[in-house]
Amino acid sequence: MAMVLAMVGVAIALVLGMSFLNAQATGSEMSQTVVNASRSRGTAESGIAMAIAYINQDADWRTNQSSGVWVGSHAFAGGTIEIRGVDEVDGDLADAPGDDAPVAL
Repeated sequence: MAMVLAMVGVAIALVLGMSFLNAQATGSEMSQTVVNASRSRGTAESGIAMAIAYINQDADWRTNQSSGVWVGSHAFAGGTIEIRGVDEVDGDLADAPGDDAPVAL
């Protein structure tokens, strides 16, 4: 009888140990996901800041910059930034100052 109880105790300890190890592995994967998400968000926010700074520094940005890619594949903090300004109405940013000009990252 003592041997059976000892085997049950060992089995319970084994299951608890394996559960703990599995939880630790999942926790480290989740931590890496959080780090990657933070890095991606920081890169995106930097791209937005670059686009805003470009528009604010150049009063004639609509004529100086064509519709399409403004910054292509700029490496930043382990990621890549691409900025595109597109006139979705007619493809010409300079023809009408009132046209919307969505900026995409």
